[in-house]
Formats: sequence, C-alpha cells, structure tokens
Amino acid sequence: MQIDTLDLVVFFRDNHLVVSEADCYMLVKQMDSNNDGYLNLADMMRILCPRSYTTSTNINAARKYSHYAENTQPNLPHSIELGVVQVLQR
Repeated sequence: MQIDTLDLVVFFRDNHLVVSEADCYMLVKQMDSNNDGYLNLADMMRILCPRSYTTSTNINAARKYSHYAENTQPNLPHSIELGVVQVLQR
C-alpha cells in the first residue's frame, strides 16, 4: 500500500472535506518514514493510532466486536488475532 499527496487530496474531496494539496504534501513529507514520497501502512498506523496504541489494546478492542452475541467464542483464535496485529505493525 502506498499513498501519495494526490491520493490524500482525492480521498478528502470524495468525503466532502476540502484539504489543500499543500497540507496533504506536508502530511506526507512529515510522516513518510523512508522518504520515498509515499505513506506506507506503518506510516498510516502512526497517523491514525494514538501514542498509547499497543498490540494488547488493539486485540482487546477488536475482541469487543468479534462476538456475534454474548457468551459466544471469538471468530478467530487469539494466536491468529495476535499474528495479524503483528503483521500490521511491521
């Protein structure tokens, strides 16, 4: 996944928000971890997740929504949830 300045501008306009190209450029420039002009998944996670974000808080938050009804088992085993979160954090 790679997101550039134009992708951000289009996303905001598609969602009825006017954000200047200059502001989008500054966001990409500031958050681009490898200076390739694109935001990758790790960059986006840093933008969107609070500083208090941890694997365990993410799993606990996701677990709230993984039940179809009370007193049922989660859809995914804990080990798979943890694996997915670890991949997303790379």
